[in-house]
Amino acid sequence: MIIMIEWLSRLLPTSKGVAVLTINDSIVNTDKRRRKATKDLLKLWTGACIILEVGRVIQKIVTRTSESLISISKTSFAIYFGGIMLAVFTVFAWRYFHSEYSPLERWQLELLLRRFSETTDLLGRSDNEVKQTQSIRWEYQVMKHTTMVKLFTGGHVSLENEHDIGRRLLAFMNKETTRYWEMITVEYDTGKVQLHFTHESEQRIIVDRLDVMPRSESLNIPLSSRFSWTDRQPMGLIVGPTGSGKTSLLKSIIIGFLANDKNNVVYTIDGKAAFLSVAMSRIGKVATDGKHAIDLTAELCRVMEKRYEQMNANYDSERDQVHAKLFHQGGILLVADELLALVATMQAEDKELKSAERLYPKLYKNLLALIVKGRQASIYVIISGQMMPASILPTEARSSLGMRISLGRTSLQQAQEVFGVSNRELPTVDTKHYGGLIWLDGLNWEGPKAFMPPMYDDKALPFKATLTELAESRGGGGTPQDAGGGEHLPVT
Repeated sequence: MIIMIEWLSRLLPTSKGVAVLTINDSIVNTDKRRRKATKDLLKLWTGACIILEVGRVIQKIVTRTSESLISISKTSFAIYFGGIMLAVFTVFAWRYFHSEYSPLERWQLELLLRRFSETTDLLGRSDNEVKQTQSIRWEYQVMKHTTMVKLFTGGHVSLENEHDIGRRLLAFMNKETTRYWEMITVEYDTGKVQLHFTHESEQRIIVDRLDVMPRSESLNIPLSSRFSWTDRQPMGLIVGPTGSGKTSLLKSIIIGFLANDKNNVVYTIDGKAAFLSVAMSRIGKVATDGKHAIDLTAELCRVMEKRYEQMNANYDSERDQVHAKLFHQGGILLVADELLALVATMQAEDKELKSAERLYPKLYKNLLALIVKGRQASIYVIISGQMMPASILPTEARSSLGMRISLGRTSLQQAQEVFGVSNRELPTVDTKHYGGLIWLDGLNWEGPKAFMPPMYDDKALPFKATLTELAESRGGGGTPQDAGGGEHLPVT
């Protein structure tokens, strides 16, 4: 009964429902049973046709018909061979539409998953001969833009092999089919692996008007057709040399964040006091030196503590949500651009100061507090620069940065500092078209992925003019603020 229900779940080629496939034997044994069943059906059909022919001959003899018995034989042979040809055609059509060349992905997946299970020996014995996987179950669903595949291992597959299934299945499907497969997400649970695939190659998004950005109280900034910066990864790191597209990416993120919610606020630290500091002074507070950077981050820490007090004011409240969703007052984004340049200057000044008066430890303390504790208070931090050595951003802060992006060529040192892997393990990047690498925490990726960052169209959406327009729409008057620290904006 269960086998019949599973077969029916896989029968319709265009169904949007979940198909179930339980595998408890090898393909060789399955094929043996199929061949035996085919032989038995052929014998049954031959026997039925012989009985039919004998019955007709007897009928003609009994009724003493004048019709020749040979004509009866021709009809019987036509029925016999016609039935066989129809069966052969049906089998070949079924095999084709269930093969790796099938245009019907739902039927194609059945064979792929059977072959993958055999290739990876999911039904074989483990090192311990006592334990043997009796069966595995696949569930899969073909949707408009994605394909969901879920494997239930029954707990008999080792944890190491279980966590390697996503990578191996992706490589297998790209090898066995003519379609392009890309794994979007993979999630692991005890005895279960769930994967989402797509056939669509990543497309660069162009930020040329405000309405291309989604509106939401949750952090949701599209970075490409496939990747988005969300509150799963509220803290980010962006590195890249001059000309790699870092400024264009920062512009897209800032405009996207301000368009996301009219209550959102952006604070800026610009270590080189360049374009970004002048532009961002139109809508938010800006710091370009060590002292003002400390003051700005200290103020944000006070705002964070106030927000925590608001969230914890009701002792009996069961609502465990971020501040923006609880109080609808928007989020706060701190962009620390060219942090290395700022820190280098601060550390040079610190050499002439006493230990208690040194500037950088104070800035780092504030940044670390915001990075570690800011998410619940809807405070987000993005740190960017041409490079980010561990001496500037130690491990305890770097490990809390859930979004990490490297634009342009990634050196061996940068691969270790940003992603914690060798650059030999990194995918190929299209550096000619400002490509980069991205790592998003919380999606169970096995490593960083190549991606095409957004392109900010300055002609269609002038950055400074857009910031002024946004400031005026929020009642800010669009008056540029002091680039050294700016006037204090009311922040809830």
